[in-house]
Amino acid sequence: MVSTTSVRRSVTVAAVATLAGAALSGPASADPVEAPVNDSGAVTAAATCGDWPWPTSATGSWTETRVSLGVGTKAAELRFGYIGGKQAGWARLAGGYEAGDMFWFDVSHDKGKGWYQCGPFTFVDGGHNYTRAHYSSADPNLVFRACGRAKNSSSTHCTAWR
Repeated sequence: MVSTTSVRRSVTVAAVATLAGAALSGPASADPVEAPVNDSGAVTAAATCGDWPWPTSATGSWTETRVSLGVGTKAAELRFGYIGGKQAGWARLAGGYEAGDMFWFDVSHDKGKGWYQCGPFTFVDGGHNYTRAHYSSADPNLVFRACGRAKNSSSTHCTAWR
């Protein structure tokens, strides 16, 4: 038997998640497309990245890790650098990417158990091949990953959480 408290808690959590998703949605670089189902089964919410900084002014940038998208040299990269003197991370398409390839940036505050998804975005000719950036911190629970899906593929590929 399900208690009234459990039902109320479930409805409250669902309502908060729905409102958070609605309040936090917004484009980052290319046109957003329907969010893919994540392979881990974890709950995702669209993250607002519209007010996050662009990494175009980042200094000392480096690729922390990358994952092949399974087609040619296409890859999703997790990048870090300094924006305004503060370390930040973002996702970037690399290799022989083309119009129609998808990419996104996941941010977790609990070591990857749940996350906000900035994107997904579909690369368009003349568009950005990177997402906006999220500032990092010394908090070991704050982790990032980059994900992508090659055009005409149903396989999603993500870097490890860092």
